[in-house]
Order: sequence, then structure tokens, then C-alpha cells
Amino acid sequence: MKTVDLCFDDISLNGLLELAKQDCVLIRSLHGEDYVLEQTDVYDREAAMLSGSETFMSFLSERSIETDAMPLQSIQQNIET
Repeated sequence: MKTVDLCFDDISLNGLLELAKQDCVLIRSLHGEDYVLEQTDVYDREAAMLSGSETFMSFLSERSIETDAMPLQSIQQNIET
């Protein structure tokens, strides 16, 4: 990971993008905040698009509801017998 501290490094946005083509870039702002810049791939773009979809997020919310939860103690007893 390359670190660019904007307090010391004078770099353009295009310069940062060129660095991000090669490796992940940690950017430290003039106020000390840290940001990470890296090149995305198809999977990242798809995940970003789906996270903005209310329909898809609703689908995930419904799927995440546990319907047949089993207490850990019951599982342990089943393993021991």
C-alpha cells in the first residue's frame, strides 16, 4: 500500500488514480483524515449497484431472518450423544 500525505505531497487527482492502478493508496488529508483509494473490479461495481437497490436490500433482509434457530446448548448436546 502506497501512502500519500497531502501535507507533504503535491499530487493531482490523475496522479492518485495512476498510483491506484498499481496498488491501493492510503491518502492522508490536510486535516489528518485517512482515505483509501483502489481500483474496483466488476464484482465491486456490481456490489455497489446492488447495495443501492431497495428491492435487493429488502430481499436480503427477508433472507436474513432466522426461522429455525437452534440454541447452542442443543447443538452441543446433539454432538455429545
